[in-house]
Amino acid sequence: MFKSRLADDPSDDEARTALVSWYRQNGHNDQAGRYAIAIDGAATADEVRAYSSMLRGLRANERRMRELSRLPDDAELLARVAEQLSSALEARRNHAGNVLAGIARVIWVLLGFVILVTLISTFIGALRGWADLAQGAAVMGLVSLGLGALASLFSSTAAAVRRSLGAFCFFLGLCVVAIRLGFDLVPIVAG
Repeated sequence: MFKSRLADDPSDDEARTALVSWYRQNGHNDQAGRYAIAIDGAATADEVRAYSSMLRGLRANERRMRELSRLPDDAELLARVAEQLSSALEARRNHAGNVLAGIARVIWVLLGFVILVTLISTFIGALRGWADLAQGAAVMGLVSLGLGALASLFSSTAAAVRRSLGAFCFFLGLCVVAIRLGFDLVPIVAG
């Protein structure tokens, strides 16, 4: 009933509010966002994100979004809705970038720890005259380069998600260098 009222009159805020209320009560954030987005301040951030995700899943363009939300022809309203949906996408992108950057930070810290252990064990091994010191240092070097490549890969991916081209290129280059040096160490470790 309320959907047909909105189809007849997209400016019917009473019907729109009733739909939003029903969808909220039934736990359908995407549908609540679909209709609440037309009422200034009515849509929660979760509803806008869920609706934005639904639109991406449908590969909906602006015309399709207007049809789905039963939006009236109001340029100001359409601009506000577009801004809300764009902000939801940006927030999602920032979240993904933060998760990737967090993983990268953990790997960088682990790399620092491995390098510290390598330096200390190499120093002690040199003082004590360990015969297999070069082999052990090469293994630890290979582990360090592997961690460096992995950390650089996560850092470059986080930069790409955040659309930071300079950081992306830097970390991707660092990843390539670490992988290349790792291949140089493989014969020493294997021998």
